[in-house]
Amino acid sequence: MNSLEFHPVTPGRWPDLDRLFSESAGEELGNPSRCWCMEWRLSSHKKWEDGQGEPNRKAMRRFVAGRQVPGILAYIDGEPAGWCSVSPRPTLIGLKAVGQYRRFDDPSVWVVVCFYVPENRRGQGLMGRLLEAAVRFAVANGARIVEGYPADARYAGDGAGGTIDVFQRAGFVEVTRVREHQAVMRYYADRA
Repeated sequence: MNSLEFHPVTPGRWPDLDRLFSESAGEELGNPSRCWCMEWRLSSHKKWEDGQGEPNRKAMRRFVAGRQVPGILAYIDGEPAGWCSVSPRPTLIGLKAVGQYRRFDDPSVWVVVCFYVPENRRGQGLMGRLLEAAVRFAVANGARIVEGYPADARYAGDGAGGTIDVFQRAGFVEVTRVREHQAVMRYYADRA
């Protein structure tokens, strides 16, 4: 990788996120052009499913236009090259319905829900670098805890939720299991 930079997705960076996700349409795995990373930002899974494609794109655009930062973009040589969703947990209202959280509305707990790295950029360690940038951004904006739900690498499917080994290398610790091959992992800012 030549020049690598990370930036939060603000309204001015919307065209870069739009391009990165739109260009994924031909990919077999990890194609965000359907979900637009809205699954956990909507109140129900059905709303997300019904909105696959353009409706989810418009919803994400409104989210960004409302000055809520949904995540971090990686740039290689000035071109968008990867994505990591990171937000305060209360903005991910869809998570509330599927999890058991003490104090779900605590704004100092942030969540990494997904990653996207285009097929031609995979295998270069970009997911780990995106996660580190997401943690820095979250902590700089008041996060005490950054949480994620990665899977064991063999069971990670398209890798959208990340892998346990990548989270461990970024300083996260496992706190429990969601299921046999998926963990709840946390980064504690005060222990870093």
